[in-house]
Amino acid sequence: MCEVFVFSGDSEIMTARSIQSIFFVIACHRAPDPITLAVISGLEATTEPCGCTSKPLGGLPRILGATDALKKQGKPFGVIFAGSTFFSDREDAAVTPQQTQARAQAIAEILSLMNPTAIVTSPADQLYPERLRIFARDFQLPIFARAQTQTTKWRADSTLRTIGSLKMGFVGISGNTNGEADAYTAGALMLRRQGADVVIAILPISGDVAKKLTSQMNAIDIVIAGGHEHPEEPLVLAETLYVETKNKGQELGLLRLYPKGDKKPWVYYPQGRAEKHELTARIKRLRQELTQDLPDAAKKARGEKIVALEQELHTVTEETPNDSYVTWDKLNVDASLVMSEAVFAKAETRLVEYNRSLCAIQEALAETCTKPEYLRDQYVGSESCRICHTNAHSFYSQTAHSRAWQTLVKKGKECDPLCIGCHSVGYREPGGYCNFAESGPFQNVGCENCHGPGAGHAMDPKKPQMWAKSFSRKVAAEKCMKCHNKDHSDLFDYEQYLPKILGPGHGKAIL
Repeated sequence: MCEVFVFSGDSEIMTARSIQSIFFVIACHRAPDPITLAVISGLEATTEPCGCTSKPLGGLPRILGATDALKKQGKPFGVIFAGSTFFSDREDAAVTPQQTQARAQAIAEILSLMNPTAIVTSPADQLYPERLRIFARDFQLPIFARAQTQTTKWRADSTLRTIGSLKMGFVGISGNTNGEADAYTAGALMLRRQGADVVIAILPISGDVAKKLTSQMNAIDIVIAGGHEHPEEPLVLAETLYVETKNKGQELGLLRLYPKGDKKPWVYYPQGRAEKHELTARIKRLRQELTQDLPDAAKKARGEKIVALEQELHTVTEETPNDSYVTWDKLNVDASLVMSEAVFAKAETRLVEYNRSLCAIQEALAETCTKPEYLRDQYVGSESCRICHTNAHSFYSQTAHSRAWQTLVKKGKECDPLCIGCHSVGYREPGGYCNFAESGPFQNVGCENCHGPGAGHAMDPKKPQMWAKSFSRKVAAEKCMKCHNKDHSDLFDYEQYLPKILGPGHGKAIL
């Protein structure tokens, strides 16, 4: 916005004829730059995505590369972590405490490269208070504390940061937040007394519990929740904007604040999302109707309506608010993100070091593997099956299953307990293997992944009563689904993929 001021060179009243030495000063009041907060909620100790999906989402290197690229745009910027971060409350039984600690260390080092503004951790993180103290000290990470005292007034942790033109107050409680609405409110009021232009509450939880807590708070402009498998669209609850992202680092939330005038009040600008959602739903419904058996005139009418709605969808706009406002966008953390390659590579290097350390950790443990109750329940490896099932093994050796272990080696993941169970035979099963040094005969997805432990069958192929109880010629689809699930194999279709592993002597006649 600009204002024009007119000044005269003498003190006389100016007329059209006697203007002397007039000059104009145009004073332009430039609107402050918007402030962007990158939000990662519910990381759940995920360093990188499973590489078996069609479009892997997530990964600390990508998050670091993207946040660094945003920072280099030169606009006011901050990074927020909410919820489970260094440790997960859904840890796989195969992951040892030593591996858990090594992973948390790698995460802390990579987070330090982002220079986060605030980190509010979950109860799962708070099970390791000493590690969190070390991370805060050694990597200068702003990890918010647990509830401070037994009184309500000062239970919440808070910080006041100047980002761009705004004094931004952040309030949060790491760990258990049950019944802490008053503590959040007290922290928010204190930040406002300190001059905060906007107050943002960070929750370590998400879902209905987080929404209920938000509706009980006061004096808070925005709530960032702790990540969810199916995150909510932005909600306004009791005049507070509630936002969350998909967990495991699969989404990067972008909270943008546009200050105007005296900066208050703050309003949420949804950028036409509701209207776009309604139009998209109508178009989808009409497209589904076109697949039905309709008269030609009805199909033509629906086709024309779809074209009109699509044109309307492309022109949906809203007037930006006159007051200070907030927008919320989310980006999939995938290969399409604009990233700073140098810092991306730095994080990748650190994760390679972490993955390699898992081998040494496992070797040092020298874990005692669980023995089966009976010898018949022992796993023997696919080479033992080759002796009798020559044709079946010959066909198997041409399938992707026979190369499953090598896909891990290429990515340096052959010591990751979260991966090797689906790329080898009998890992951590009674009669299988648990030490990586013993993986040789069990590498790759083999016969016993589907049919069960084969020692009994190998000893006496003609006496089923001597076989392991879990050994079976026929394989239920559920066995495949243990690994080919939505998280690891999103494009898997049992009926479509089954023929790919059947061949002569293995489901088909020998020619």
